[in-house]
Amino acid sequence: MALDDDSLPRVLSEEEFSDDGQDSEVQSVDESDLCVATKPSPEDGFENLILEPHESHSDRITWENPWETSVDSEKRWPPETRTFEGDASMSNPDYDQLAITQKCVKSYQTLSRDKAEKVLSAWHGPELRAIPLFDANGDDYRINFTSRATLYSVYCPTRLEGTDANAALSFFELTPRLPTTGHHSLPLPKHVVHLGNLQVRTKSHGAKPRSKSELSEAPYFNEMTDYTIIVDVGHQDMPLWIVSPRARLDIRAGLKNLALRPLSIFDGSMATKSGDHDIACILPSIRDLSLDPERRQAMYREACELVRQTRATVDPYETMIHQNEIKGWFQAEPDTWPIPPAPISYVGILWDAAVLVWDSFLYGRD
Repeated sequence: MALDDDSLPRVLSEEEFSDDGQDSEVQSVDESDLCVATKPSPEDGFENLILEPHESHSDRITWENPWETSVDSEKRWPPETRTFEGDASMSNPDYDQLAITQKCVKSYQTLSRDKAEKVLSAWHGPELRAIPLFDANGDDYRINFTSRATLYSVYCPTRLEGTDANAALSFFELTPRLPTTGHHSLPLPKHVVHLGNLQVRTKSHGAKPRSKSELSEAPYFNEMTDYTIIVDVGHQDMPLWIVSPRARLDIRAGLKNLALRPLSIFDGSMATKSGDHDIACILPSIRDLSLDPERRQAMYREACELVRQTRATVDPYETMIHQNEIKGWFQAEPDTWPIPPAPISYVGILWDAAVLVWDSFLYGRD
């Protein structure tokens, strides 16, 4: 699960909400070099760090997994992933009423690709912790801006030469470490921006609150899933994907006697026998984000089908890139592959109609 970032960023101004090189062919880390990777001394300052040979130098591969316990670690074990109080009391419709939520969602709904670099690079502050994503049979899916999952992060000195490594902290080049397994109907995203963590507000049945009063005071809890939400900025529609490191999913799935089992998301569409798929497309475009709860219900059903069509296991890693490369992403001709349309669910339509009739009957009785 992702850990909260203590250094919360600023809120976008009104101008930033309303308010550009060519793709460069760059070598990725050679998988054949993995066998000679070495782990440097703890003095390097990283809990997990690997050096991988790359051309005439070594790339620094950093990795942090909250489900990996360490004797010397000061982190709580198991990590806290569920919130029973505070923001857990806010539903997606509650977020809809906030002016800062409306401003953010509307900026995404009208986002043009030539403005995306500026808008997506501006982080959000404590006033905007999350925005609604889907409403799903009592569960609220949302984008949480204060945390994100950690992939393998590749620091290539030659690519970052002449720039501060933190200058492009939320922009990455995504590369699979494994061949794509199984049927995959869409090309995997390459140029991406982190939005935040996939969070789900759900009923706390089966959860493990710290006290009885905590459960009684908060019938819902917020679950920080293992997945980051990213934007594919190489595509003209800028679709949203969820992504997680393979090791994180595998380690958590293999842990014994752990109360915080992975939450089943998208009707279990990400699940496999040994864990979960680590990447899938969940929304055809960032512009599809909505402030309408009824629309978000329909979007959730479409997302479940889209996940089934696009999920894959590739063990992705992210390469930090030079600020100049980012401008090339947006100046280059965008990808235009088609998003497969979600099939019409006549069962879903009939069910929705039945619910409407039943609700009308109940309200009529009152």
